[in-house]
Amino acid sequence: MVRGYTDHAANERTFLAWVRTGIAVIAFGFIIEKFNQSLCAYHRKLRLR
Repeated sequence: MVRGYTDHAANERTFLAWVRTGIAVIAFGFIIEKFNQSLCAYHRKLRLR
């Protein structure tokens, strides 16, 4: 058995949680930017009328 396995497993779970959080933040940023682009396109379309 590996010594300190519980500490190692806890560290790995914490690291993976940080990675998952980072990916979620990046994805949320892409969603916000896509929404902003759609909103700008909608406003440009209204201005042309």
